Amino acid sequence: MKLKEVFEKQPDNQRILEILATAEQSEGNEKDALSYYEQLYPKTKDLYHLYQIITIQYDLKRLAECNANIDLMLALFYLYKNYMCKFYYLLL
Repeated sequence: MKLKEVFEKQPDNQRILEILATAEQSEGNEKDALSYYEQLYPKTKDLYHLYQIITIQYDLKRLAECNANIDLMLALFYLYKNYMCKFYYLLL
């Protein structure tokens, strides 16, 4: 059974979605890879997936979307940094 068929039967399986995105990207199918990563990121909130979206959007010259996602990533880094600083002080 092909991985895409498994994904059609289990559309909420994040691992399969990530494998499909990575496989499409390594095959050079950036539009398909982007589609999979765009489905995956809202489910995982993993910054690596957002980074992959940004790099593919840049490669595809979708610069407005790329810039918006860069702004999102920077905001998330800022929030994460502040959260970790507060958490660290709680441990002291």
